[in-house]
Amino acid sequence: MARGDSPPFARGETYANGNAYILDANNPLNASGFGGINIQGKEFVFEPNSADAETGYPLGVNDPAGRPIRVKVVRNTSGVNLLPGRLVHYSTSDPNGYEVSVDGYCFEASDRPAGIVDEFLPPAGVVPNDLFYIVTEGPTLVTQPATPITTVVESRLVPAATGTTYPVTGGPATGRVDPAAGRVALQDTTQTGAALFAQIQNQVGFAAAANSTANAQFGAVIRMGGVA
Repeated sequence: MARGDSPPFARGETYANGNAYILDANNPLNASGFGGINIQGKEFVFEPNSADAETGYPLGVNDPAGRPIRVKVVRNTSGVNLLPGRLVHYSTSDPNGYEVSVDGYCFEASDRPAGIVDEFLPPAGVVPNDLFYIVTEGPTLVTQPATPITTVVESRLVPAATGTTYPVTGGPATGRVDPAAGRVALQDTTQTGAALFAQIQNQVGFAAAANSTANAQFGAVIRMGGVA
């Protein structure tokens, strides 16, 4: 259940929810663009254990205190499936505006983080052009790099420098669609200049659990871009 306005779909679901025809470019109903423009960028507040199922909530996500989770509806314009628990980046070229779609994963500390792909989605994630939720504030799950970091409760997290970093000529950065990207790293305040500024400005949030397992998902509390 949600707090406030009723959401267009449940956590763990998407706008098309597996119906490929809804997102088919040959669908005559898509002649003027994919549907759902009216909900792109809308925000909703959910209860933590609010997937549309009675069991199987991800480990560490249930919250007896009932802390709210703020999510935003965005479109996947990356061209690939985006996986749950990954840190994504806002597209800067969506004709419908800024902060309404994501073009892939964050893959370096200087990337402004948009949010975390809904951790309740199935392992295959969200398909291209579909609308889905990203978590922008509150408890969720984030993903370790292949070379893991060691977190304790309250470790400050930033986008990890993982994935291919060189852009395709005339196209998006390949790191945005590299499955090695979208991970988190520990904030490094030994940096200087612009690198240090990125470590502070692009804070993702705080670890909510101790973890040091490669590629694992672990609990975190999202508090974007600030020191609070």
